[in-house]
Amino acid sequence: MKVKVAGTGSTGNCYILEHNDRYLILDAGIAPDRVLPMIDYNTDNIDACLITHMHKDHIAYANYYINACIDTVMSRLTAELAGYPIENYFIHTEDSLLRFGGWRILPFDVEHDAPGTRGYLISIGEDTICYITDTGYVKASPQGVTGLIVECNYIDEYLNDLDLSEQQIRLKKYHMSLDRAKSFIGKMDRRKLKNILLVHTSLRHGNTGRMEQEISERVGQDITVTMAKVGKELEW
Repeated sequence: MKVKVAGTGSTGNCYILEHNDRYLILDAGIAPDRVLPMIDYNTDNIDACLITHMHKDHIAYANYYINACIDTVMSRLTAELAGYPIENYFIHTEDSLLRFGGWRILPFDVEHDAPGTRGYLISIGEDTICYITDTGYVKASPQGVTGLIVECNYIDEYLNDLDLSEQQIRLKKYHMSLDRAKSFIGKMDRRKLKNILLVHTSLRHGNTGRMEQEISERVGQDITVTMAKVGKELEW
């Protein structure tokens, strides 16, 4: 399994899973001309694109994949709010287990201010990847996860001022902080977990070095923790 970071953060999010030369696109917030070089322009090898929610930094370029006849997964609410016709053959809004090529995909709900926001549990071969971003907290308790792609947006103490802006208040309510990420990871089933990729970090309210260090200390040396950076490619 390879994991590639095409974009991360409020300017646009897109991650690529690669298994045996087949691709799964996670979110479509980055222009295709920046994504396609990372898959050697092999669009025929993209099995599906998964959209978490309707905010532009995650869905702005979803129409490219739909128009290219690539199966695109999002919740019914996301499709309706974003203006995508749910009768489109290539748009999938089911809440049950989905299969595209060798990928098995189970959507689940997360808490965000965009209605219909999802996380995804993705299995292929012996790998099970959990993808969670843009959420205040997670109700789901994924089992058997080998790789975790999870938001680590801000450091709590950076937003403890009494005079917070409206945007900062929203950040605290609807995004995953370092402490929340540590709590979620600490409680999840980690018996098979080998890799964690921390994504969607705020440039203003985060600290990548501290986040990576504290999550690493929380999980121990048997699990590799990496901060997402545009262009980064990982072997999982």
